[in-house]
Amino acid sequence: MAALPERAACRLVVGAPAIAHERGCEADLAAMIDAGLDAGAMPVLADLRARFAPDPEALPQVTVTMAPLSGYDTPTAAPAGEAPA
Repeated sequence: MAALPERAACRLVVGAPAIAHERGCEADLAAMIDAGLDAGAMPVLADLRARFAPDPEALPQVTVTMAPLSGYDTPTAAPAGEAPA
């Protein structure tokens, strides 16, 4: 923390554990930070985010079909045997 401005140090101290938690990569992240510190380099939060970001190719493709807004003003019939709400 002494090697960075206070604001940048705070972001790093909060951001690195957040990345580890969100991505489930605690051991890999710690190893990467340790290796960098051993080499005399401070971790860069943007680099950590990029390194541990999900692979876009592995993300599922989701298609959302939106209903027309005009349909929200039209009452729908209740299922058979039920009273309308």
